[in-house]
Amino acid sequence: MPAVITHHLLAQRVLEEIKAKGLQQNLDGDAFFWGAQGPDFFFFHRVLPWWKGESLSEYGGRLHKAKPSEIIAALREYASGGGGLAQSYMCGFFCHYSLDRTAHPFIHDSERKLLKLHPEQSLTVFHNEIEATLDVIMLRYERNDLPIDFDLRTALPANSGVQNMVASMYDFLLGQMFGVSVGRPQVFQATEDARRALGHLNDRTTLKRRFVRGMEDIAKKPHILSCLLRPAEDGKWDYANAMHNTWEKDGELHEESFFELFDAAADGAMKMIEDYFSGKSPLEITQDIPF
Repeated sequence: MPAVITHHLLAQRVLEEIKAKGLQQNLDGDAFFWGAQGPDFFFFHRVLPWWKGESLSEYGGRLHKAKPSEIIAALREYASGGGGLAQSYMCGFFCHYSLDRTAHPFIHDSERKLLKLHPEQSLTVFHNEIEATLDVIMLRYERNDLPIDFDLRTALPANSGVQNMVASMYDFLLGQMFGVSVGRPQVFQATEDARRALGHLNDRTTLKRRFVRGMEDIAKKPHILSCLLRPAEDGKWDYANAMHNTWEKDGELHEESFFELFDAAADGAMKMIEDYFSGKSPLEITQDIPF
């Protein structure tokens, strides 16, 4: 789950605007921040080799490839009887979706360019590395902080009540979307695994990444693990496109920086939240623009 920090920062900005506008007076912050990470927590289920049991990680990818309107329709159905925690989660989920759909075309373009320079790696490695680097950049941009000062587990607050609601919600969602019954305990385990894995990805000294990357280079292996650890910026690549170089989206050229995309995603999330509570349909809200 790279980009944990960036998703959290965008959610914080949107939360401030929600409060300023007086929307959702009883919004639960923990549920909101879990929503801001969307289904990404699935990617960490049973991810370490000594964590035994069948993994639900495939559902992180499958949900990101599904029609957003169908996901929102199912989540709305659940939230209609799920109380304040579920509605708070929905607000956060719109933050996740808005940032993904706004930023991913830029990130995919950067992946392709970096792969041409380093064909020994993979698009997945560069996707994770770009998002991890953007976490570092955006943390400084938004809060003037360094990643060594940010505990990644902050983005997924330890709250058994919220995590149980998330487990129930996603058990329902997977049943609606894919006709499977994975069971609430399995999804709850995925939420716990995500928090534990993020703890392992914390790198207070910045030595973890250097050590892991060094081992990968010695073994002449792709940077599959080190790309998940937050780096120190090296200035060799303009990850945030601060220089406004051109990038491609659906055959059209763009020059926006990631900072501008972040601003647009925050605005988009607010609009979707307002549209959701005004009763607009999931298709009207999302236009089925992919994650």
